[in-house]
Amino acid sequence: MTYDSDRGVVVLVGGYTGSYVFSTETWEFDGTTRAWSLRSTDGPGNRASCRLVYDPIRQQSYLFGGERTHQLPLDQTWSWDGQVWRLVTNIGPSRRSHYAMAFDSHRGVTVLYGGAIPGGTMYPETWEFDGQSWTLVSASSPPGGRYDCSMAFDESIGACVLFGGSFVDGTLPTDTWRWDGLQWEVCQQGPSGRVHHQMVYDSLRGVVMLFGGYPNDGRIRFGDTWEIGGARDSDSDGLTDSEELVLGTDPYDPDTDDDGLNDGTEVDMAAGTGCPDPLNPDSDGDTLSDGAEVSLGTDPCNTDTDGDGVDDNIDDRPTEPGVSSGYIEEALNTICAYIDDMPLEIFAAPNDNARKGRRNAMCNKLHAAARAVASDDWQDAYNQLESLLQKLDGAEQPPDWMVPGEAKDCVRDEITLLAFLISLGF
Repeated sequence: MTYDSDRGVVVLVGGYTGSYVFSTETWEFDGTTRAWSLRSTDGPGNRASCRLVYDPIRQQSYLFGGERTHQLPLDQTWSWDGQVWRLVTNIGPSRRSHYAMAFDSHRGVTVLYGGAIPGGTMYPETWEFDGQSWTLVSASSPPGGRYDCSMAFDESIGACVLFGGSFVDGTLPTDTWRWDGLQWEVCQQGPSGRVHHQMVYDSLRGVVMLFGGYPNDGRIRFGDTWEIGGARDSDSDGLTDSEELVLGTDPYDPDTDDDGLNDGTEVDMAAGTGCPDPLNPDSDGDTLSDGAEVSLGTDPCNTDTDGDGVDDNIDDRPTEPGVSSGYIEEALNTICAYIDDMPLEIFAAPNDNARKGRRNAMCNKLHAAARAVASDDWQDAYNQLESLLQKLDGAEQPPDWMVPGEAKDCVRDEITLLAFLISLGF
């Protein structure tokens, strides 16, 4: 079934009437007179599990494939102009039924996804039809091979929105996907998994609507109606459902990444920069959630808000350069413990005794600096670290207390940072 916007009628073709009977009829419904009219009993012939879309550019309704009683699915493409059915082509997608199809009014093509044939073969293909011929756009699309999914074109975002269906193992996915003509992107979770549901786009309200369907076992029938898109803000986070569909955030959850900030707040903060990210709870990767950083007054897009060389997550004064004396004292002793655990071959000396001596000497200077900090003698602490750096780099005799390499670079960087932090104290 589809809506012919030029003639103002709903067109219905075929269908399953029970007892393995498949209809050959074409009906039209006039919403003004509220009357159905039987328009044809020939053309595509008896079939079900096919899709019909209206192409307003070519003023044709297009039907592809579907199935007949006890036969393989079909591979024909037919057109209906309101008067006559015409066979357009049987070259394109292979035989299949239970696929999804929608017309992309922005690019002027009919988009087909998925489908299946008896025996379990399900297609992960994306095809497009320009009114004359089909083009295989992607032979292995990310939504995966599935059948009985449904799709509608959302004009407000310029993309086909696909939901539901079944995988070959019977799993019913609940993910929502969108196709913009270039790539498939997963957007969010949606209603419960289902097949045989239907989706349409309401152009007046700018929403995609979904109704009904049922699980694979068929024992339950869903009577629920869902909407996504348009100006609706289902979770009251300041973003419309359409905006959330494009962003990939959940229109039914105000804080998609659970970081303590509403999606709309993060989008506003990220204007022009792309950060913070409403899909990442820790945008700068410093182990503090974006919400926690806002509460602390730190920048969720900068690991070191005050630029003092100490990341926000370990800085006891993250919004002002420098740290407390207790932090520096503990850090000096921690570096000493780190050095004390290093293997002897990392230290430059003629024998193990000399290597142990240099390792101990380095720790002694670090401990001396820590005691100076505890005594509030910042100058002495700075002098101890400056002396250690000179010996580490061979500026004084004996030269080069450590052999060149990653370990030496790491120690030098840590000591240099602490020397800088100590210098802020005087």
